[in-house]
Amino acid sequence: MKFVLVLIIGLAAGYSLGYKDGKAGKPTPVERMVNSVGKSKAAVGNDIDAQMQKVESTKPPESKK
Repeated sequence: MKFVLVLIIGLAAGYSLGYKDGKAGKPTPVERMVNSVGKSKAAVGNDIDAQMQKVESTKPPESKK
């Protein structure tokens, strides 16, 4: 019972903090974590078309003979 109570309190606090951050326009915790490691938002983007164009436009590595 104690575990369930702590879980409910944690969920309520997390939801409340997340709602306030979202309403204020702050970046998500994932974006903040990625930015803290030095990656930009573009590095973790999910634009499949842009990624495929980048892959297709790169020159294939030279084969070793």
